[in-house]
Amino acid sequence: FDYELTSTDEFKSGWLPTQGNISAIDAPGDWRFDTATRDFLASDDDLDASNLGWSFRGVQLNLDANRLARAPSSAGLVDEEFTKLPDGLDNVVRELAVEVTDKSASRFEKAVALQNWFRRGGGFTYDDSRADSGSNGADALADFLREGPGGRTGYCEQFAASMAVMARILGIPSRVAVGFLNPDQVDDDTYVYSAHDLHAWPELYFAGAGWVRFEPTPGGRAESVPGYTT
Repeated sequence: FDYELTSTDEFKSGWLPTQGNISAIDAPGDWRFDTATRDFLASDDDLDASNLGWSFRGVQLNLDANRLARAPSSAGLVDEEFTKLPDGLDNVVRELAVEVTDKSASRFEKAVALQNWFRRGGGFTYDDSRADSGSNGADALADFLREGPGGRTGYCEQFAASMAVMARILGIPSRVAVGFLNPDQVDDDTYVYSAHDLHAWPELYFAGAGWVRFEPTPGGRAESVPGYTT
């Protein structure tokens, strides 16, 4: 698929938005590609994406649930930073990761079980008013996952980070990606992305497929999940 993008003067970002997988790009200025994160980053402080026009060719990966379920271990295929766990991690996080996935055979099936638990089985609620609370870290993660007053209610970054940490507990490399969700369609082939569309999701690494997207944030914010997880 070919895309042409333009940005407003207010989008003063040192990060150039693209699809997650692309085969070609044309953008004015000295943008550098980070092979670890697949991001295009400004080469200096004087360059940003405001009032810019750029184009790229997106690549649609053919991910298959059966192949992902048969994926061998990814040990040694990614940097150890994608397998580290936060210091002071509460045992409740480890216990829940094991409990939620104990009936799943493969790493991929465990990942799908986590996604489904966050979206419908675990009693979670999406509430973006929590985004201004300022709380983060291992203690905030445990509080978010616990049942009871104030627990299991939060915004997309909390869902993404929680699933990423629980995946690492299960031996699956993970990271949190930040980008845009669903734009507003304003014409047959024209869409508008705004700050309202900003979103975070976890990506888990599987041998033979690379970084694979999941969607743990419940409906009300993220209405659908990737097809290969159904």
